[in-house]
Amino acid sequence: MRDGGQFGQIRQCGAAAYDALQMRNHTLHTALPTDPG
Repeated sequence: MRDGGQFGQIRQCGAAAYDALQMRNHTLHTALPTDPG
């Protein structure tokens, strides 16, 4: 496969975005006064 490297970059980028989203969700949840669940 020629574009294996490119696909790897996309996966890495997606993982970074997912980590950022998880971190953002974590900060939002900890900032909330009440725990939804």
